[in-house]
Amino acid sequence: MWRVMTRTVRALLVALALPTLLSEARAETPTPAPSSATAALGRTVRQLCCGMIDWSGLDKVKSVRWIGAGPTLLDKPTADGSAMARGGRFELAGAPAELFAAGARSGVAAYYMRTPAMNLDESGILAMLRSTGLKVELARCPVSRGGMRERLWFRVSAPKGEPAIFYAGPQNGSPQTGVPGDIYALHLTPDLPLLPPQEVARFTEQCGESGRGAAPAAARSAPSQGYEAVAGLLADWLALGAAGPAPYAALEKQAAVKWRPNVFTRTSPGINTESAWDEKGTHFLNGELKTATTAMNAAAFGDARGATRFYLKDGANLPRGAVLAELRKRGFTLTTLRCGQPYTEESTDWWRITSPSGQSAVLARTVMLGTGQRQEDYALRLDNVLPPIRKGETDASVCRAL
Repeated sequence: MWRVMTRTVRALLVALALPTLLSEARAETPTPAPSSATAALGRTVRQLCCGMIDWSGLDKVKSVRWIGAGPTLLDKPTADGSAMARGGRFELAGAPAELFAAGARSGVAAYYMRTPAMNLDESGILAMLRSTGLKVELARCPVSRGGMRERLWFRVSAPKGEPAIFYAGPQNGSPQTGVPGDIYALHLTPDLPLLPPQEVARFTEQCGESGRGAAPAAARSAPSQGYEAVAGLLADWLALGAAGPAPYAALEKQAAVKWRPNVFTRTSPGINTESAWDEKGTHFLNGELKTATTAMNAAAFGDARGATRFYLKDGANLPRGAVLAELRKRGFTLTTLRCGQPYTEESTDWWRITSPSGQSAVLARTVMLGTGQRQEDYALRLDNVLPPIRKGETDASVCRAL
């Protein structure tokens, strides 16, 4: 019974959380939603917004009838990283609606709601949220706006509380009834959720003023895909280290990474382990690489002269082999050095990467499958040091085909 319940909750969360599983609405003539239902939805959103709360705080949200005494531990994390969830129900002018709180043991990170079709357009959603006292601005919209009920993301904030992201979109039919409805989500973070790679070209963050019409011409070009950004950053790091360690001042000027201020120093050079991620060095930078599809932690380690080892961790929405294919497209040569264990939840492969100008380094990629979503880590070693071979790894002479 417990396994059945966790699978059910997780399936519902996935259906609510992933844009690719939400059907586009059929073209229809919107009819005004009942003002009482709109107001009830707005009040519920206002009670949930803004800032992460612990699970016991859910019981203070009086408009929701929560199921059970606490959250359910899911058998596998959802695509948004949630490991725990708690379901509930609320009413919109007598019509039933579902709500799921999702997050980690530390607290709730997002809420997902499924309601009857309310036919709220952009202006209706803005009016509903603003009537509750929230400050609201459109944060992501379709490149071509108008003509159908649209999927929209709003950045919202309360006088006291952290900024959050509110999503609104149509659903042709709910899994239970097949009746058209709406999907709403409240992400308790100021950062927009990542888009699947196939949807990047359809949406823009340059929405302009509320209203109809196409987005500005500059917004019509698709944002950089995650795999393109990763390949570009690896290429830049290799170029910066052509004459020796890459200077930290040059790294901090890279637009692709939002580096945290100042170079960190430590008296110990760190532990030189046998893995790709030994983080060895007395000086280092930490930052983040972020595109519309992929967000990764970035780090650069070295000595006082500059960095010689670089890391990108926890990359999602990177199509299989896309980063390597992009590097080859840019003229880089990849020579296999070592392969990890196939058919495991985590495996590391190693290459010698050589630029068109002849600059070379050691490149490692770790693929992880254990979180419910494929993720990739990358390491670039300008010092060309390959660690000792580990159990389960094979050298280039017997590597599997890539």
